Amino acid sequence: MIPSSPQRTWKFLLLSCLAFWGPDLVVPAAWSKNETYLLLSTLYQEALVVAGFWFGPAICQALVMREMSEGPLRQAVDWTLTELHKPRGRTARLAEIPVTLADHPGPFIVTAGLLPGQSRIFLSSGLTARLGIHGLRFLLARALVHAHLSQRLAALLPLLMLTLVLSDIPEGLMAWLGL
Repeated sequence: MIPSSPQRTWKFLLLSCLAFWGPDLVVPAAWSKNETYLLLSTLYQEALVVAGFWFGPAICQALVMREMSEGPLRQAVDWTLTELHKPRGRTARLAEIPVTLADHPGPFIVTAGLLPGQSRIFLSSGLTARLGIHGLRFLLARALVHAHLSQRLAALLPLLMLTLVLSDIPEGLMAWLGL
C-alpha cells in the first residue's frame, strides 16, 4: 500500500474491511450454514479482489499526498524511461505505462492495475533520491515488466486462490489447515 496521511489510510482500510466483510455482518446467522450463501459470498469476495486490481491506479492516486511533476528527480525518471523505451535489437519491448513520482521520503514502488493498458507505476521520491541511475533503471525496468498481462495475472491469481480456499468462516479455515 502507498504511504499516505493517517486519515486517508484509515479511511481506505475501514472502507475495504466494510466492503469485504460487511455483507456477512448484516445477514442472518442461519444463512452462514447455507451452501448457496457461502458460494455467493465467495464469489462476491472474488469480485472485490478483481475490482481492487482494476481500480488500483485510482486508489493509489487517491492515497498519494503530493505528486512531483518537475524537478531533478522527475527529470531523472523521465530520462530513464526514455532510455528504457529505445529499441535495442531483438529484445522485447517494455510496456509504456505512466509513472507517478510521489513526494514521500519513504521508499516504495508499486505497479497498480489489472490490465497493461490501465496500469500505472507509483514511485517515491525518497527511493528515487537514494538510487543511482543504474539502480533507478533496474527498478523501473522491473516495474515495467510487471505491467505485462502475464505478470498482472500472476499477481492476481494467488489472491484469488487465497480468497477462494480460505473462507471467512474460522471453522472452514481450521478444517482446511487440518487443525
